[in-house]
Amino acid sequence: MEIIFFIKFLAGLDVCQIGEACKRTGFDGLDVAIRGNQCVNPGNVASVLPDAVKTWADMGLSAQLVTLEGNAVDPDDATVQTIFETCGRAGMKFIKLGYWGWNASEHYWDGVRRIRAALEKFQTLSRHHGVCTLVHTHSDACYGSNASGVMHLVDGFDPQHVAVYLDPAHLAFDGEDLAMGIDIVRDYLRMIGVKNAGYEPVKDDGRTRWQKTLPLLSEGIVDWSTAIGLITAAGYEGPLCYHGEIDGYMSSQRILEGAAIDLAFLRQITPSGS
Repeated sequence: MEIIFFIKFLAGLDVCQIGEACKRTGFDGLDVAIRGNQCVNPGNVASVLPDAVKTWADMGLSAQLVTLEGNAVDPDDATVQTIFETCGRAGMKFIKLGYWGWNASEHYWDGVRRIRAALEKFQTLSRHHGVCTLVHTHSDACYGSNASGVMHLVDGFDPQHVAVYLDPAHLAFDGEDLAMGIDIVRDYLRMIGVKNAGYEPVKDDGRTRWQKTLPLLSEGIVDWSTAIGLITAAGYEGPLCYHGEIDGYMSSQRILEGAAIDLAFLRQITPSGS
């Protein structure tokens, strides 16, 4: 399995520096964060991304996936349309959208209908440019917060153009069984997010509440050895997208240190040590 690195924590580095950092750490490729503080951003994507993909390819790194801003969910937005066109031109395969948040001002199922109308347009965009739109399973009050919820959004669309980015750590936070979740989305599964999840007790006014944590891959409540076995058994052969989200390591000084620890563990448990 190819292991790629989500580069959002490498903000401030240029295209070559990002490639060198990913290559040096041992990743096979990268997930390009197209965000305002990145070397490839919404303002320069049309001119910078195609050359960046070529530069990374010359370094031996794949660039199949881009991740948009967290609020990028409007298929009629001109910047979003430019990103889709540019990704198609650059030969990239996957575009991960932002998030639709739920709130009580709109009934859940009305929201689902609204989102599916947007995804209908994203399917048209994806088909036109030869890419695939991905919806990420993100915990808490997000539409598509787990496998069951994300199928409310994507079921019935062409999985070549609208598909699921499954994140086992977010499923763990929301309490959905991973084996069941993989089975639920199996026909739409195109990307796997890799990080871990945990909880720790915090005292608050004499009471104990449980706070979310992001531990190393080998230490959290997601058993990644089991997870890789389940993912492989389901026939998934796509990339594993490593997020680099580890408490204590999410700074420009320590991000690659933590990534190297997690990557070594991940290499041990993936098929053929790949």
